[in-house]
Amino acid sequence: MDKDELGHTAKFSGKRVAVVMKPPDRQEMAMYTKQTNAVLDFIHGNLDGSLSLERLSAIASFSPYHFHRVFKLIVGETLLVYVNRTRIDKACRFLAFHENLSMREISLECGFSSLAGFSRTFRAIHGMSPTEYRLRFHAFKPWTDTLAEQRFRLAMEA
Repeated sequence: MDKDELGHTAKFSGKRVAVVMKPPDRQEMAMYTKQTNAVLDFIHGNLDGSLSLERLSAIASFSPYHFHRVFKLIVGETLLVYVNRTRIDKACRFLAFHENLSMREISLECGFSSLAGFSRTFRAIHGMSPTEYRLRFHAFKPWTDTLAEQRFRLAMEA
């Protein structure tokens, strides 16, 4: 194993090289957290737009490779997993509270370029389709009268 000038350790096994990042010190961790929070704010404000690794790493002022490692260190999941989960969380709110929006409108509002990609990602996260989710968790289900209420209304009208 060899160390570079930053203290990273390289492990060589055949053709693949794995670089093990040294744990950041307190000052580095504070900087990483600040930069990652700026990116998280951007992500949450722009879920319907393009959130590429290159664009987000530029906001954090890191190289894409370094940003990806820092993001996973701070957030605990990869950038793609975080963005998809956050987009699907937003879609869940639309599905539950906006029955007038179509699946296509919701998928576009949440940053998915296709309905198929939205449905596939939704099923991977929640284990059901967006339509099933809407039917199960819709907050404003149509009001249906009970038999007693129907009888009472008929009695009042007579």
